[in-house]
Amino acid sequence: MGWGKQSRMYFYIFGVFIILWILLSIATYFLTARFRQHLTDFYPRWEGSRAALAGENPYSPEVSWIIQETMFGRRQEPYEIVQHYVYPATLTWLLIPFWILPYPIAVSLWQGLQLLLLLLCPVGVILLLRWELRGISFFLLAILSLFGFRHPINTYVLGQFIPFVLASTILAWYRTAINKPVITYLGLLGLLVRPEVVVIPIIVLLLHNWVERRRGVIAAWIGSLFFLWLLTRLWIGPWEFDFLNGIISYTGYSFVRWPPLALGNLWIGMLVALCVIGWGMWMLWSVRNLPSPKRLPWEISVSVVTTLILLPQTNNYTLVLALIPIWVTLWASEGAYLNWILLSAILLSPWVFYALNETLFSGVEQLIIPLVIGGVLTRQWKVWICKERKDQAQQLPRR
Repeated sequence: MGWGKQSRMYFYIFGVFIILWILLSIATYFLTARFRQHLTDFYPRWEGSRAALAGENPYSPEVSWIIQETMFGRRQEPYEIVQHYVYPATLTWLLIPFWILPYPIAVSLWQGLQLLLLLLCPVGVILLLRWELRGISFFLLAILSLFGFRHPINTYVLGQFIPFVLASTILAWYRTAINKPVITYLGLLGLLVRPEVVVIPIIVLLLHNWVERRRGVIAAWIGSLFFLWLLTRLWIGPWEFDFLNGIISYTGYSFVRWPPLALGNLWIGMLVALCVIGWGMWMLWSVRNLPSPKRLPWEISVSVVTTLILLPQTNNYTLVLALIPIWVTLWASEGAYLNWILLSAILLSPWVFYALNETLFSGVEQLIIPLVIGGVLTRQWKVWICKERKDQAQQLPRR
């Protein structure tokens, strides 16, 4: 394809993306934004980032009071779920277009973007994997992933940031697989919006680029980290200790849980964590000899599962990331009904936990779902790699 035709194609795709984004943002304003107003997870970030742009400390009590009074009509008591800015101040520069807009417009555009990304993510993975999924199978996958699975739409309504992280992970994976370093870098940069929930995938993607000798991507990403930190330090002064203190206080009143503790015993939880670490290292070692496009789906899937189990999770929204290993497992299953049944049940299970008692069973949900996905993924990996080796053996010329 000539450069002119390729440029026009990208221009048309970008135009369609913008049109869909605007339409979904308008619909979002009338469906959710004007009713929920400031009761979203987007608002504390918007208020804190605007304070940072004005040269103020976004972690100050004054900014926290503004957030609380706007959201709840009063300042919160220490024993309540106190809202304040508990995010890296570098977020100010990563999403700056949203912070300079008036709040109703900004939140509508943000939520509209999240919904669009949720709709595009399964399509992107299907294209990336060259997955021949058509008709009723594609429709079933989309419905189960985005609507049957309770958390994606929940994150959209609450103005959460997990859909953006999901899309950034797929973007970094997609362009890494077809050797587009600039887009890989942008995907990795997008992961810095919520780096604490994708630490292991970030490390895996960086190691993959290192092994594939794409050192420029790594250097540019590390350089961006330093630049964002330095710019923030020069703009608002020292902020790191305020951020850490905010994180410590945040864990005191929020829904942060370490999933293995759902088993009710610290030592059993630690044993499970060690087993998961061993499993993750074994899986990554097992896929090491695959070519890059075939290795990446497994590497990212394993890194997501280990992240969801090993790292403390804020509520259960991060389970949206589990869509990646689910999609990869179904792709490798090649229509196997057993995996479709098992993973469909997993996708629908959050409604069961919600019906039982969302608060009581949230920790169990955060552990059981990734554990089961990891088990199904491992089983399918063994089936898939055996088939790959058999196909390779058949393609070898006979003497």
